Amino acid sequence: MVSSFSRLESTFDFSSQDNSLPPQEIEAEEKILGGILSDPSAIGRISEKLEPEHFYISAHKEIYQICLELAKKQQPTDLLTVTSYLTRQGLLERIGGRNKLADLVYRTVSAINIDHHAQLVIDSAFRRQLIKFSSYTRKLGHATEIEVSEAMSLFKENSTSLHELFSFQSKEDRETLEYNKMIEAIRQIELECLDPGKRLFKMSKLSKKLGQSIKDLENIYFKSLIHSENEGLISMQEIIELYGNEIRQWLIHGFLPKGTTVLLHAKGGTGKTRLSYDFFYHLATGTHWQGFPVTKKSRCLVIQTDESPNDMLSALEDRGFTDDMDIRYKTKWTTDHIQHLRQEIEEFRPDIVLIDSLTSVSRHSTFTENDTEYARPILLLRDIAQEFGCTILIIHHSNSNGESRGTKAIFNSVSEVWSLKRDDQNNADGLDRLLTIEKSRSRAPAAYRLRFEPEDKSWTCLGRADEDPASPNATIKDAIVQFLLDNRGTPFEAEEIAHAMGDNLNTVRKLCFQLVQDGIITRLKPKALGRGYSNLYLIGGETSDTSDTPKNQYRITSLNGKTALSAESDKSDPSATNIRDHFFSPVEARVTGESDPIPLKNALINESEISSKKSQILDFEDHLSPEPLPDIEKKVILISDPQSDPEVIQAIDPLRGQTPGSLKKGSDPSPTQAEPPEPQIKGELPLTDVSISLHPGDEVEVIAGQHWGQTLIVSSIDGTGIWLRKSTKGFAPPMANNGQPYQPHQLRKRNCGNE
Repeated sequence: MVSSFSRLESTFDFSSQDNSLPPQEIEAEEKILGGILSDPSAIGRISEKLEPEHFYISAHKEIYQICLELAKKQQPTDLLTVTSYLTRQGLLERIGGRNKLADLVYRTVSAINIDHHAQLVIDSAFRRQLIKFSSYTRKLGHATEIEVSEAMSLFKENSTSLHELFSFQSKEDRETLEYNKMIEAIRQIELECLDPGKRLFKMSKLSKKLGQSIKDLENIYFKSLIHSENEGLISMQEIIELYGNEIRQWLIHGFLPKGTTVLLHAKGGTGKTRLSYDFFYHLATGTHWQGFPVTKKSRCLVIQTDESPNDMLSALEDRGFTDDMDIRYKTKWTTDHIQHLRQEIEEFRPDIVLIDSLTSVSRHSTFTENDTEYARPILLLRDIAQEFGCTILIIHHSNSNGESRGTKAIFNSVSEVWSLKRDDQNNADGLDRLLTIEKSRSRAPAAYRLRFEPEDKSWTCLGRADEDPASPNATIKDAIVQFLLDNRGTPFEAEEIAHAMGDNLNTVRKLCFQLVQDGIITRLKPKALGRGYSNLYLIGGETSDTSDTPKNQYRITSLNGKTALSAESDKSDPSATNIRDHFFSPVEARVTGESDPIPLKNALINESEISSKKSQILDFEDHLSPEPLPDIEKKVILISDPQSDPEVIQAIDPLRGQTPGSLKKGSDPSPTQAEPPEPQIKGELPLTDVSISLHPGDEVEVIAGQHWGQTLIVSSIDGTGIWLRKSTKGFAPPMANNGQPYQPHQLRKRNCGNE
């Protein structure tokens, strides 16, 4: 269509017979663009029929073209996004600058009549082309040098192009326009009218106007929702542009994805409501659920219509809920009030919503559980979850076969389906359960063994049903999860994780893959970071109080469990997760007062003395950065060539590139000492005090870093730094400073006279 219009533009290059302006609807063009900028959903109503070439003003044409490109990428067409896009393309000034866009929005009241305005613009464009076509025909008739047969062929070709360009006048397009108007009218009634009686009244008026029954209109509307699930054919590059940079967001890693609908079904008396309360308790307090990481303290909304308010209050108090938690409750609600719920979610902005149960909130439905239409409210709830980025957990009942009760449409309408059953093999006292993830778009299906604790109404996860919690693999999984939690937001290769824990690389790589499948950790594609082909693993998250220690499945003791989990997210965007790439962070030498916590045993030290010591600390975040070390006036230690002396640490002045002398145990670092041959340098490390030398096996005290105040043993020394271990008779895994090797200025040798 666009190519046809371009061909006509180039062919019909004739002036009109009078001095009047060609037909145009400039005001309608401004209202169309203003409507799109103020209501991004409006472009979907006109994009199939209105082309950029229909606009008379060239600036309007370019703005609309940009909006179409954004909509194709499923990005909003609001004022901020369009302005930013035009700026990046270098087109902002050409279309009139920011004031032009702001004026378009200011002049537009709403996008309600955007279809009518689009039709006016198309009509004017058609008339302009008719004028040009008539001029072309006149000139063609006077062109006697052209054969009649050729003139007829040219006439036919261009008249066909004109007809194809404005085929919106066909019956099919008129029906499409009528259909879009009807869907928009129903959508406004369904989502914006809070009173169910008034909503029915409006639907009745609309049905009389259109000559359709209310049931037919509802069926058409919900069919249109299903139609939105069908995506056109797109290329792999388009997939990468749309979804390639997305990282799965979680509320509870491995269980509750962000912005989805989850169905939990079980037979009566199994404990599905108590399990849901347990999840909500950990989300509201920001504490890990049985070792599964919780992203942050979450804002919760509980809709409880399946049990009495007294029973609900008793269960919540038994579990430990308090009034200071960021939770709101509703004890009366039905699916007839979805519009009102949407408004409350928009105002309160909860991270998760509990609906207990689907049967009780659908008690006024005119359909039975076996009718496909019974699942319609779930489709609306799904759209609300996606619109506001909140997770909606719906409790339902199981049938006699243990499956989700009612129509299969219920199962198909949600993203996640869980089943809770009694564990017949391990249920001597009736407290053991099996939680099965039957369907998930976020992780692999699996079953977990749970146990209900009657004392505090909590739940204990005993591990996967197909895995022995005492197996070595389960222990290593615990260690991997804790390591990534201690370094939340930082991606690591499997080799780095294996080195930090002292485990076999192949085993760590295999177990990382399993944890990714379970949704516990996230895998990053290395190409997205511009690196090689090694996978990167991390646990992302926002600010959270995760001070509790995981109780069982993902608990470890070999790593320091006192490390506080820091916030890595952008507070301005609750959905954002900031991932720190320790491979590509620029290496900066800077003074920091926050790199190391003050240990309790040294709490009485004078604050000024602490500040003075900490001001000397050079914090290097990137232990594998390819960037050169900064050219600052400090000394470094060099690891000499193992052929000459594998354990000698030498001092070097980087400004002169000379080695004053070797620093062996007990040697005097005097500049008058004879200079040895220049060593083959393997690596450089920042050093503020070169008066000591370190060897594997030496006992040191950590004076700065994660293990401040502890006495540890030097495990190994390489080109990146010093790795420590605990003083034990058996094997002890290497220990580092939050995943990075220690530097000499962070250590003090116990037996070198510096104590």
